[in-house]
Amino acid sequence: MTISDPHDPQLRQVPLLRTRKGRERSGLFAVEGEDLVAAAQKEGELTVIALPRDWCGYGKVIDGFKAKYNIKVNELNPDAGSADELEAVRANKDNKGPQAPDVL
Repeated sequence: MTISDPHDPQLRQVPLLRTRKGRERSGLFAVEGEDLVAAAQKEGELTVIALPRDWCGYGKVIDGFKAKYNIKVNELNPDAGSADELEAVRANKDNKGPQAPDVL
């Protein structure tokens, strides 16, 4: 979900999300994505891993990102576990290609 109204009451929750305790209590997290979007626009694509389209609304988020920014999203192994994510990062630490995850 993107919040664009500076008076949105949900913005009051953002400071609480800075701590692990706050994130665990609320079950939420916040992402500031301007740098991510800029990097994806420069590369022409965004690579994600372990984001099943049918879980937590990831499919809608990915489709919305594609539509809003007109950027290809390369979806690697949606059912990957955390060990798979870490291995993908390690294996591609010096690689900038489409197999290197940008979002875990």
